[in-house]
Amino acid sequence: MVASTYDDREIVACRVIPNSDLKFGWRSPSGVKETTRTMLGHVPGINADGSYVTGFILGANFPQPPRMQKRGVGNYYCAIDRVNETRADGWRQASPAKYLRGGKRAKTTLVVIDLRLNNEEGNPVGPVMKIARYMRDTTKGRITAADLAALGVEETTAADSDLIYGAEYPVPPEARFTAVSTESKVDTYGTMIDPKKIDTMPAGWALTANGKY
Repeated sequence: MVASTYDDREIVACRVIPNSDLKFGWRSPSGVKETTRTMLGHVPGINADGSYVTGFILGANFPQPPRMQKRGVGNYYCAIDRVNETRADGWRQASPAKYLRGGKRAKTTLVVIDLRLNNEEGNPVGPVMKIARYMRDTTKGRITAADLAALGVEETTAADSDLIYGAEYPVPPEARFTAVSTESKVDTYGTMIDPKKIDTMPAGWALTANGKY
């Protein structure tokens, strides 16, 4: 996990998906009382060593936690597992949580990779991090099913609602396929990839962006 360039007094986070350790992070306004942070389930987004906390996502379009509001206190993001407690304390919901459903769209398919890294035993560490992107059907039709599987790219379904989309951090690595036909025609297309698959990419694929994770 890369070190943050932000001041640890500005970056906070809170749980965003039920029964998950994923944490939505943002730059917190100054002057928020500690009692308010505790009520809303806010935690520091940065560890003492400068790295982000486990399951941290910054600036995502999806998912986003609900916002709660209380007169005389303010309007803030609230951890998904603290909504009932805040309501009992006189807060009201200003906006609901935001989640992105998987599946096909017009001429595109929402695909995902799991951005978790493996430990020394080869097991993924931390909460599942389904980074989602739209892939044009024309591009998907040019990539073989075997290559997609080897790159760790999977299609989503309408049952998927724990998708991370549009995040400033983390960002997945990317790879590109280049083929030259006998007529010297160059064919290229690319996709994000699972970082655990970088060392075993299929023939013809090359890493084009390292990502941030």
